[in-house]
Amino acid sequence: MQTFIKAQGASFFAWLVDTAVMILFVEIVRLPYTVSSVSGNIAGAVTHFAIGRGWVFNSDKAIVYQIIRYGLVWIGYVFLTTFLVFVFTDHLKVNYLVSKVTASVLTSVVYTYPMQKYFVFK
Repeated sequence: MQTFIKAQGASFFAWLVDTAVMILFVEIVRLPYTVSSVSGNIAGAVTHFAIGRGWVFNSDKAIVYQIIRYGLVWIGYVFLTTFLVFVFTDHLKVNYLVSKVTASVLTSVVYTYPMQKYFVFK
């Protein structure tokens, strides 16, 4: 349970980075929210990998293989969150930030944590 709680803390911090980048790109740079969401995901992924590897899973295995595995998981995460943000925002008419929070929480618990625990940092 301690690892799960640490993983959710790392996810929350990475989500803050992700969301800050998304808001910056939507509100200041004026990029579409889908492009901004992916850009935020990239920033969050780098943050999340570093925290996950060092603090959450205390992994000292070969970093190259973990980066490759993390990249594969991240591609799935980006697809899932971007798709959910699009569905919630365009089809259900939910504010893009509420959509982002909802999509991020769902994918973090159901997809990202299990994939990192059993595939990336095993």
